[in-house]
Amino acid sequence: MKATAPAPARLDAAPRIAPRLLTPRWAVVLAACWPAVTAVCVALEPAAQGEAGAVGNVIGAVFFGLLLVTAGAAAGLRPEAVRWAAFAGLGAAAMTMACPLTAHHTAVGIWWAGQWAAVVAGAAVTLAAHRSLRAG
Repeated sequence: MKATAPAPARLDAAPRIAPRLLTPRWAVVLAACWPAVTAVCVALEPAAQGEAGAVGNVIGAVFFGLLLVTAGAAAGLRPEAVRWAAFAGLGAAAMTMACPLTAHHTAVGIWWAGQWAAVVAGAAVTLAAHRSLRAG
């Protein structure tokens, strides 16, 4: 008698794993994190010496769009809010970098270091939210 190999397992028979949702606490923290970082950065920034230019305006518009998407995902307790918050963090870093590069400010000072500290703090909060999702 000839031995037959077992039938392969069906892919659709795999158990469904429900996505982890954000806790309400993390949802509020993520929705408020980058707007708070923005408020700190604006408070630290001296008066502008020039226009931000097209690049600065595009970065700013994308950043504020990311803030809205992050808040919307967080309101639904969706784990994607962490991803959108990370993208918002990249936008905040781009805006902080673009300030002196676009001649919006002609010199950097301690205010610029303060802005970077705020961006790093926002990134740490976003990373903590990501870790909380993975820890489950």
